[in-house]
Amino acid sequence: MSTERQRSVWRKLKRMQRQQNPGQEAKAKAKWRSQNLEKVRLQWRKFYAKNRDRRLKEMSEKYKMNPEPIKASARKYRAKNLNACRARSMEYHRKNRPRLLLAMKEASLKRLYGMSLGDFNKMKATQKLRCAICSKKRRLNVDHDHETGKVRGLLCFTCNTHLGWFDKLSHKITAYVSVAANISLMTS
Repeated sequence: MSTERQRSVWRKLKRMQRQQNPGQEAKAKAKWRSQNLEKVRLQWRKFYAKNRDRRLKEMSEKYKMNPEPIKASARKYRAKNLNACRARSMEYHRKNRPRLLLAMKEASLKRLYGMSLGDFNKMKATQKLRCAICSKKRRLNVDHDHETGKVRGLLCFTCNTHLGWFDKLSHKITAYVSVAANISLMTS
């Protein structure tokens, strides 16, 4: 008998056994899995590595269709394993701090001013890493017009704060200047 024929006969026998005792095979598989955990894990790792893109797409579609059970499962897992989740999160943030800070800066520049990190760096280079008002080498912030949202330049914190007050109180400042001028004219 050929090997292919033997396999065919063996498959038929197994199928018949499964039909006669459906629960027995499940118990045998569960027992084998519990005795061979490392083999099972290795098989799953290989499977996920091989089918990563397809699995991610399936999981994304599943989440889009019904996100609540997945969110509930994640909340339940986090509540049960809170310390482990916190430790993993802290370790991840510790290892990836520079990259995460850069990503946060880029996202905030885009969200607040509509500019990229490259645009910000070009402006810094144009200003020779100095404040546009006081010309001191300090950490620079984006200065923008609050009414139009237009970016005016890069300023140090002090100059940016003072400019903000001047913009808000410009009518009072002109009044103060005119009063001071009148006082100086009276005294001279």
